[in-house]
Amino acid sequence: QKILLTHGDGLLKKDYGYKVLKKIIRSKIFINLFKLLPPNLTCFLAKKISKSSSEYNHHDKYVNIIKNDIEDYAKMQWENGYDTILVGHYHQTGIISKNNKKLIYLGDWLSKFTVTALVNEKYWQGDWQNFVDLVY
Repeated sequence: QKILLTHGDGLLKKDYGYKVLKKIIRSKIFINLFKLLPPNLTCFLAKKISKSSSEYNHHDKYVNIIKNDIEDYAKMQWENGYDTILVGHYHQTGIISKNNKKLIYLGDWLSKFTVTALVNEKYWQGDWQNFVDLVY
């Protein structure tokens, strides 16, 4: 199997802000300037940036947009020869099968405690306690 595992940042069609921000914060100039700031300030700024993103990416009213955009992304990757696409970041769960291809949302370790595993050549998903029971 050809598997693609992605954190998921920037995959939504309207992730323009993230894509621009990513180019800025990964530039050498920004990194060097950021290093000059006191750690308390840099942590504060990082939390503010992270919180603004998570309000959209983890809010239930955007689930349909997220799932549609990620499914379109998966279709494109399936056309590129991948069999399974595993996506994090959006805190969704589920294993979707289409034409012998899979899209797997990796879930959430904050409240759902999701574990995804490949067991006996099949994907399995549940919470950590189900996983412990499965393995032992």
